[in-house]
Amino acid sequence: MDRVAEETYEDYIPTAVKDESYRRELQSLFRELRSHASSNIEYFREPVATSADGETSNKTRLFEAFCLLREHIDRGVQPGVEYLISVAHFYDADALTMANGYRSFVLMTERCCQRLLSISRLLTYF
Repeated sequence: MDRVAEETYEDYIPTAVKDESYRRELQSLFRELRSHASSNIEYFREPVATSADGETSNKTRLFEAFCLLREHIDRGVQPGVEYLISVAHFYDADALTMANGYRSFVLMTERCCQRLLSISRLLTYF
């Protein structure tokens, strides 16, 4: 027996509305990631003496990593994701089928940022 897919209210929501909602969710994610990165920057900011062989400490490396993370979010990741979301609907299969490589790239970026957020939360508790 063939099953007919049940249509839901979400099937009829225009992609522009879905994209705007998704964009706001991503902005919230970036804001939270930026906040945790800033907190970790402040925590790891204190200078630590280098070892006898001249290597920097893990604390210094973490400080530099969180500085770079915040810079990448502000200058590259967030503006790039917002641009991709703004043009993704032009490349969808049709008005009801949201499917293209731009959306996949944004989804992968979101997942990476979620993972970075979970790691930065863990480092906050050490």
